This record gives sequence, structure tokens and C-alpha cells, in this order.
Amino acid sequence: MFQTQHLKQKCLLAFLLLTLSIFSLNNGNAKNNTTGTDNPAQFVGAPNILIAQHPKLGAILTDSLGRTLYFYTRDAKKDTSYCVSAGCVAAWPIFYNANIALGKGLSAADFGVITRSDGKKQTTYKGWPLYYYVSDAAPGDVKGENVGTTWYVAKPDYTVMLMDNNLKGLDGITYTSKYVPGVERVKYFVDAYGRSLYAFSRDSLYKNKYTNATFSNNATWPVYVDSVNAKVPTLVGDTLFKIIKVFGRKQLTYKGWPLYYFGRDTLRGHTKGVSFPAAGRWPVAAPSFGFAPAPPKVVLAQHPKLGAILTDSLGRTLYFYTRDAKKDTSYCVSAGCVATWPIFYKDNISFSTGLVASDFGTLLRSDGKKQTTYKGWPLYYYVNDVAPGDVKGENVGTTWYVAKPDYSVMLMDNNLKGLDGITYTSKYVAGVERVKYFVDAYGRTLYFNSRDSLFKNKFTAANFSNNATWPIYPDTLGKKFATLVSDTLFKVINVFGRKQIAYKGWPLYYFGRDTLRGQTRGVSVGTPGRWPVAIPTIALAPTTAVTEVFRDKLSLVLSPNPTADYLQISLDSNISGDAIGTLYNLNGQIMQRIYFPLYQGNNQTTLDMSSLSSGLYFMALQINGQPAAYEKIIKQ
Repeated sequence: MFQTQHLKQKCLLAFLLLTLSIFSLNNGNAKNNTTGTDNPAQFVGAPNILIAQHPKLGAILTDSLGRTLYFYTRDAKKDTSYCVSAGCVAAWPIFYNANIALGKGLSAADFGVITRSDGKKQTTYKGWPLYYYVSDAAPGDVKGENVGTTWYVAKPDYTVMLMDNNLKGLDGITYTSKYVPGVERVKYFVDAYGRSLYAFSRDSLYKNKYTNATFSNNATWPVYVDSVNAKVPTLVGDTLFKIIKVFGRKQLTYKGWPLYYFGRDTLRGHTKGVSFPAAGRWPVAAPSFGFAPAPPKVVLAQHPKLGAILTDSLGRTLYFYTRDAKKDTSYCVSAGCVATWPIFYKDNISFSTGLVASDFGTLLRSDGKKQTTYKGWPLYYYVNDVAPGDVKGENVGTTWYVAKPDYSVMLMDNNLKGLDGITYTSKYVAGVERVKYFVDAYGRTLYFNSRDSLFKNKFTAANFSNNATWPIYPDTLGKKFATLVSDTLFKVINVFGRKQIAYKGWPLYYFGRDTLRGQTRGVSVGTPGRWPVAIPTIALAPTTAVTEVFRDKLSLVLSPNPTADYLQISLDSNISGDAIGTLYNLNGQIMQRIYFPLYQGNNQTTLDMSSLSSGLYFMALQINGQPAAYEKIIKQ
């Protein structure tokens, strides 16, 4: 049978003390008593409140005869017992001893005395009035534990307790559990002394999103710091409480929700925080939370082929649209587009580990709806994705791509508008044409320099004094590219000790005066086409080389270059055969072909370029069906 330490040895003495205390109570002998918990009772004699060990509940409080003591969750107000009706007092007799004597492990500062509304006195522990339970017949009985979910065994080691009270905000208004004005008893968590605990509605799973790194705002909403060994009423499982680290400090969480105090709750049971700064922004932490923090609204998932991708909380894949070139704008607005590519929007966005809050935003669409953005890209679903992890929308129409967090280069599909305000075609003449070009992960346009050569940056100064005008695109190859384009076409080159990405050998640049996503101001700088946007379909790497097979057999000279009308082609050759010169524009389109026989010695022919627009072109020479040489041509 459960017994307190030395019960047999002290039973007689304890019985006499209890008899004496009851006699004193019945005769109003309270000359040494105080009327508030701030003034402790007198502490004399052999222990009459002890810590006992229960086989299931652990450390509990008992009187000297081993009778269990209890807390009542309704006792929310300082120095007040809510068990005052005749029926309540009969079921839960009050505990009072004028001369408290404490067992080992108890502190006098935790005990006090209140005068009840019925005029009787009652002993308190950590502000909680103490009671017996009438159905406990033997020492160690704990039949009152969790009765009505309002009565709990008094324990000295509670980390979290329950309180059952109305919610009254800092604004003086009483709120319901839905945080609208009204009267409702709400069961919520408090600390061991009855101070209310709160959750922050904008936190996410095990993530404190309120406290700053310097803790300068901790006085307003202090984190509830405690050990991992949470002791809680049996209504609530200990396993639902975990510890997280917040900038080096510990914070207790419940179902993943970080727990806080409110700095302006000055008395036990205060719930002033429920209205500050808006009702429900900081709800009291309740065991009946219908929301363990919801799964993150955006999840970083791993796809077996595409690697890291973004999904919603149910695993549905999210997408980018290459037409979304303008800041805070979606170009998928027609009924048909929205039906095929439903928009993704979540308020108070939350996300899994590996994603950054600053990368997310919200735009107001032209149809009046809101849409979540990632790195400036509006996010969408694809209607044909039916199962978690489906990526059927990848590369649809070469305009839709799975949203990935690790793109180095993405594609954009837009008109080209120069710094001069003129809209240009892909041939860099005035006109309207949608052009698909490369941008970085945030939608900032990437360019080529038409005067560069194979893997050779010919613009950037050694001291980078001109880098502000045309900054090199510095990145590594550790990231990903849209599946339309092979990763192998990108290489890293070294530019005076810095890295720069090249595509098909073309070094990539930004334009310093592109200040918004999708801007293409650089296309008109110098002369139109001097700095073309970087396009995936560029025909050739910018080389002036003769191929290895023909290196010792011929030399190619094109003049004048740049040219206005005619291009002279000179070939010195020690072989003969059939030669074909093919002229490509920057987009890889064949503009002209010239056929001529090749003889040993010097060969001359002329190419008429007068009908071509200004811009950059490539000459590819084949001899007897084999690639022989490549050259750039600038048409003025």
C-alpha cells in the first residue's frame, strides 16, 4: 500500500497534530494567520504537508496522514476559491492548517493563506487553493484526479497546469474561444503559478516567428523557458510538449506551437494578451487546439528526376509560367488558362526547412484574386496532376516549369523593350515579338556581349571598374536549369579571379540599369543587338576557330567585319572540294547560304548582306560535308 516516508513512525504524532489543527480551525484560532498568498502561514512542528511518491503520478502533495491534496482549474483569480457552494465544499473539503510544517523538498515561499468568500480560511500552494476529495478513503488514493476535467492532484513539479476561466482582454472585453466578444469558460494552459500561456497565430511547426535575435521584444511576449521534462495534468500527454531553441535559449512548445507569456499579465489568471494587438492574434494555449500547427503551406520536396521542388502541404506540385515577366503580375488570366493552371494562394504563408520567408510574397491579380509568389514568380497548380509528386506540367508548351528553389537560370517569355523605350524583335529591329530568354532565379534578365568569343569575356576590366554597367553573372554549376535546356551547356569561366557562367561558351551578364524583374533595357545600349538577351536557341558558341580537322589545311578571313552591305570571304586552302557557307542569325535561323567550289590556293567570293537587318550573325563553313570553320559577323 502506498505510504509516505516514515508514515508508520510518525502516524500517532501526525494524528495528534491534525486533531489540534482541526480543533484550532473550529474554534476560530487564527491569530497567526494572514489573509493573502503574499503573507505565508506560520511554519512550525512536524511536517503536515509532504511530498509523496505515487506509482503513477509521481510526486504529489499530501497532508500528514497521506491524504492527497488537489487543485481546481476554476481557481483563476488571485486569493479566490470558486468552490463555494455547499455541494462543492461537501465533495471537495477545503484544506487549511494554521501552522504549516513542510516536508523535504517544499519551499515556504510557495505557501499562503486566503480568506474565502464564505469567511473560512484556506491554504494555498503556488497560488492554488488546496482541497481534499471526499471519495479518497485511504492514504495515497487519487480518485479525484481529472474529475470533470477540472480537478487535479496537487503536484510540486507541474511545468504546465490547466485553468478554466473567462478570457478578458487588455481592452476590457470578455471573449469566447473564437475570439469574438461573449462569455464562455475556456480551458487553457498556465504555468505552475497560474500565469497564462499563449501561442502566436503566425508561428509555424516548432518555429518561433516572433522573437528577434536580440530578444529586444521579449518583454512584450516573453518565451516560456522550461526544461524538456514537462509535467502536465493527466488530461494532456507529456509527449505533446517539446523543447525548441530560439537564438540559443530554450522554449517549450505544445503540439509544435511555441509557448509565450504576455508581459502585461500581472496577476494569476490574467488573459490580457488575447486582445493584443488584435483579438485572436495571440490565443491562449489550449489543450483542445484544433490546430497542431498545420503542415507548412509550402513544402520543399524531393522528386526522383527533378530534385528539389516546391509543393503544397498535400504534396501537389507548384509551377512557374515563363510569361510572368512583369513585377507583381500574372499573365495567366483568361478563363481557360486559370482552369488549366489554378492559382496557388495561402495567407500567413508557412514553409518547411530550407525555404526562406523573404522569398515569398503576395500579388493582387488583375481579376481581383490574390496569388502567392516565390522569388517573384506567381505560383500555380496543373490541373492534370492528380497525385502527390506528379509533375505532368513540366515543360508544357515550353512555358510552364516546376517551381524549384535551386534554379540558377530560368526562362522568361516576353517582349524586348530597350532603355530607349523602343520594343524590339529578336532581330533587334523595332517591332513586337515575344522572345524566350534566360533570367536568374528572381527573374532578372541575362545578356550576351556580341564581341565576346569562346569562353572569353572581352568586356570586363581587370579592376572591375565597369562591372556596375554590365555585371558578370557570378554563380556556380551546383544549381539547376529549366529542363528545356541541358545543364551541360553551362560552364563556369574565370574572369580575373571571379567566376562567371557561360552558355554555349557565351559569358552571361546582367545590365546594371535593369531594376525590375523581366526588364530588358540593355538590348538597345550601344547599338541594338550589341548586348542581346541570352537565348537558349543561340546557334553557335562565339568562336572564330577553324576546326581541328582543317586547322592545317585552310585559313578563313571575312572582311570588312563589321560590314554594312557586302562581306568578302577569303579562303587559303591546300585542299579542294565543295564549300558551303551558311549564315545564321542570333536565334539560329538560316538567313542565307552560299555554295562555291574550293581550289587549292586562294579562293575569293562575296556575300550580299544589304537586305539583312543590323545585328550579330554567324558564318558556318562546311567543306565536303564536314564542319570546317566558324566566324562572327556584325552587320551595321
